[in-house]
Amino acid sequence: MNGQKLESLMSWRDLRERIWRAQMSAELATEDPAKPAEAEIELSPEEYEQLLAIIPTTFRWGTGEDCGFSLKRRIAQELWGAEETEKHSLTLSIAAMFGKEDGDASGPHYGTDENSGANPATHAA
Repeated sequence: MNGQKLESLMSWRDLRERIWRAQMSAELATEDPAKPAEAEIELSPEEYEQLLAIIPTTFRWGTGEDCGFSLKRRIAQELWGAEETEKHSLTLSIAAMFGKEDGDASGPHYGTDENSGANPATHAA
């Protein structure tokens, strides 16, 4: 086995161990055993991407409740949430500048101005 593959496997092993140790710590620290423990762990962007790739969208944790999608959603939010929020805010700002109330800044809607006889599609950008 080459060194790169071994290192990749070991980093995956280390990530799994950190996750399970955090979960065990959270369970031990929980005052109410009937309440699910929430583990906190800091992950790198690479580790988030690994988890996003391998966690099934539909799976059940010890409670029996399907939590795969919500977990993947939280991971995606951590990875790309700030970037997507910024893009959404920019889209809303552009829409507001052009008087669009519904936030649709997907592009010009040519020929929709009933008061104008001009066809904006014929003008050079």
